[in-house]
Amino acid sequence: MVATALAKHPARWYQIARDLQFEIAGRAAGGDLRLPTEAELAKKYGVSLLTLRQAMGFLAEKGLIDRKRKLGTFVRADAIIDKEILFLGSIRTVFAQQRSEKVRVLERRVVDTPPALIGPFGGERKVCKIVRLRYQRGRPTDLAINHLRRDVARGLDRRLLERLPITQAIHERGIAKIGYVRQELEAGISPDAARNLDMDPLSALMILTGFTYDDTDQLIDHARIMYRGDGVSFSLIYKA
Repeated sequence: MVATALAKHPARWYQIARDLQFEIAGRAAGGDLRLPTEAELAKKYGVSLLTLRQAMGFLAEKGLIDRKRKLGTFVRADAIIDKEILFLGSIRTVFAQQRSEKVRVLERRVVDTPPALIGPFGGERKVCKIVRLRYQRGRPTDLAINHLRRDVARGLDRRLLERLPITQAIHERGIAKIGYVRQELEAGISPDAARNLDMDPLSALMILTGFTYDDTDQLIDHARIMYRGDGVSFSLIYKA
């Protein structure tokens, strides 16, 4: 099960992707495995092809569809639709979530864009990778690995990275105009992260994957944050 949080309102392409996921769930259970063309779907939702392709790219990243040139888009036979909890909050919630007493910058360098992120980063082949170890009450609580657009990373010096969460620094310093943040929460194992957190390599971690988009729906930051399971909790509050 994946819990997803959206700061501010979800972009149109994300709303379309979620709607298509419901359709795919039915098709994967035995319905027609071929989706309508991109032009047909764009007309159905009243959006541009660019917006529709962002939604399709998201579904492809999640392993739900295969896009075959000249043949069309097909639902993968092994597509699995995660049960998802969706909750909304303000961007300030993200700032508070990322705040730490102490931050160590372990790595900062330009790297090849991970293959799965080339599309979301608009085809950018190089990004800036920043790795930080964050502490609370004198012990490491999480390891954060960020891939950022290079023009955004240039505005983040080491002192700023040690003082403010990246999302907050981008927002408050006016480095980029943030449109919204999407987050996915799941349990997992990462031996390298566990060692940095002074844990047994096979210990279960809470893994938060965050996508920060600017006001044109372009990805500016991808974060993968691995938390000690015994040092963090997430709460949902629902008001009638």
